[in-house]
Amino acid sequence: MSTFYDNYIKLCAVHDKSPTAVSKEIGLSNAAASGWKNGKKPSAVTKQKLADYFGVTVEELTGEEQKEKPSTPETVSLSGLSPEDAELVQKILNASEAKKNAIRELL
Repeated sequence: MSTFYDNYIKLCAVHDKSPTAVSKEIGLSNAAASGWKNGKKPSAVTKQKLADYFGVTVEELTGEEQKEKPSTPETVSLSGLSPEDAELVQKILNASEAKKNAIRELL
């Protein structure tokens, strides 16, 4: 089995969902999870949908390393912002990927 599938199964368990239920909830066939178990690779779009569903990055889902390390709340300087803006930025930095994507859609 692939790292992707192992991570997928773990995330399903954490969310108390079956692999088939999750694939159906994001609009895939019942057979999608079985295909992944047998070595089929999901598309980039599917990986992103799953990452959003679970609130993780695609890299966390697939086990791949990120090419560029993103800023973390500890490494971002908020000193030039008002207290209100600094609080907002901090909340965004700590949000799940799904919530960050929703914010991006609003902008």
